[in-house]
Amino acid sequence: MKRKSREHVAIVGGGITGLFCALALQKENVPFTLYESSDRLGGRIRTVRIRKDGSTWDDFAEESDHADVRNELDFYAEFGPMRVECELQHLLKALLTTLGITRSKTGKDRKWKPHLVDFPAYSSPTSSRDPKYSMPRSEDGKSPLELLTLALMRIMYTVGVSGNSQIARKLEKWRRAMDEAGTDFEKQQLAFMPWLEELNDRDCWEFQTTAQWIESPFSNRTPTQLCHIGFWNIIADVLDHTSIMKMRDLGTFYHLLPDNPNAAEWIIWWLKGLCYGNKLQGIHGGMECIVELMVRRIGEKNLLTDHAVTSLSKETGKWRLTFADGRTSLPHTRVILALPIRPLTALIGNSREAFLAVEPRIDELVDSAFGFPMVKVFAVVDRRWWPAPRPANQFATDIPTRELHYWDGMTRGSTSGMVMAYTDRPATSFWSNYVPPGHQYDVTGHGRTSADSRLKHKILHYIRRGGGRDVASGSIAWYGIRDWGRDPYGAGNHAWRPERRFWVVMRRLADLDSSYDQSVHICGEAYSDYHGFIEGSLRSAVYSLHRIFQRYGQSELQWLPSLLRNKLARQHFAELVEWKNHLDAIPVDSEFIVRE
Repeated sequence: MKRKSREHVAIVGGGITGLFCALALQKENVPFTLYESSDRLGGRIRTVRIRKDGSTWDDFAEESDHADVRNELDFYAEFGPMRVECELQHLLKALLTTLGITRSKTGKDRKWKPHLVDFPAYSSPTSSRDPKYSMPRSEDGKSPLELLTLALMRIMYTVGVSGNSQIARKLEKWRRAMDEAGTDFEKQQLAFMPWLEELNDRDCWEFQTTAQWIESPFSNRTPTQLCHIGFWNIIADVLDHTSIMKMRDLGTFYHLLPDNPNAAEWIIWWLKGLCYGNKLQGIHGGMECIVELMVRRIGEKNLLTDHAVTSLSKETGKWRLTFADGRTSLPHTRVILALPIRPLTALIGNSREAFLAVEPRIDELVDSAFGFPMVKVFAVVDRRWWPAPRPANQFATDIPTRELHYWDGMTRGSTSGMVMAYTDRPATSFWSNYVPPGHQYDVTGHGRTSADSRLKHKILHYIRRGGGRDVASGSIAWYGIRDWGRDPYGAGNHAWRPERRFWVVMRRLADLDSSYDQSVHICGEAYSDYHGFIEGSLRSAVYSLHRIFQRYGQSELQWLPSLLRNKLARQHFAELVEWKNHLDAIPVDSEFIVRE
């Protein structure tokens, strides 16, 4: 058994995954150093706090007691993650509770603290200006979100799974309820939604790893593994093409049809999405509060910003990191790479010999997931033009965006409003034209006194189109844009490609050379089974940490409840252990590419 004191772990990447790894290593007294390329920690978690006068509250994290929050904080613009679902995202809920982020607005000292607040549910409203589609009777008149729901019900009614599995028994029970509902869509939904809430981690694992589909045309075909199929491909088997076009073009949610992710992943992603649609929450004060509280617990001594790692090399059994300025690190016994795909790919390209020595198929493994761009645009106006809290996505189909949200100012008597456009492809290409060329290391923001820009004029145009006809240029107190598709991140979120047994990829990347103590561990949202959410980052980190800690005799995640101060429910901990056991049982040389 290897002694912890002889370790010195390098963590490359200071986002939520890297910070969680640092928190765990510190708790277990394993020496580490975290290297972050930019000048801030948190990665894609990025909040801009805005005071009631329209100025940005840049030193919010340094405030000792936040006594002025109630009187000064009017908005927090979430340029990264903005919503959580604590009833399904169990690791995140436990972490938030450990950090003191709950529904309670004040701490024991009765001072303000970051707390959970309700967030608008997923919605897909229609507009009188929407184009008309000629659709089959059973699909006609349905909103894009209803079409997605219908498609998922049709898939789940027909898909094949292992006959002796738990998910098979649950599917059989639900299909009987669907037979009783007949062709009535509302009755079908009433049977579907409660069933979704009963799904657990074991059901998801069994579905993703065993499900099969007989592709259209259905006659004389043998079943295809679901993980072989793209999400668009399977949707095309159950919906008319005109219905798919309506969902693709007008859906105010992330169907990812043009990107065609792995059906086995994205079906489960959306089954969860439909389940928690009405239970979403945000964090008052911003999601960046998570980062600030984690950094406070870890301490800044071993968290090094402005340290861009450009290559790795192995010398006398230990790893040495080379930085952008040519300097090198002290030797490390192992390396955790908590990076998005683009910077990870660049690092591997600069370290070919070292990576190929531990994993000859590293390029194929890393390419099993893909990143897609996301852009967020915010604008704060002095006087909101909507008379009451406006529903999410109203007028979203009238401008180039996927989602459109509205917030009222939070301070007493505030007349201000904040609007956010949030989009994936194709509208990312539209908005990215308003970002200065080259890398974008942080939010590009502009205050009231900034010179007018192309972006400001375009924002004003769409504000007026969406009902704010009297809003003048001088009424925009602050606006900003973030294109996560730009370097250094290269993507806002990630998904698995079709034709990949992605659970095998997760297993292999989490411990590239498990036969040695000097291994490399790749983790993060990009290589998780819950893409697009902090929960996925945490799950991926937990498994990589498990591969490290088992060398110290901790093979059953014993370290995790202590780290989370026993805030993770026993049932959810047991499910996590079972999931870990499934991954551990995968041979390290298992094939991960599905071929005809």
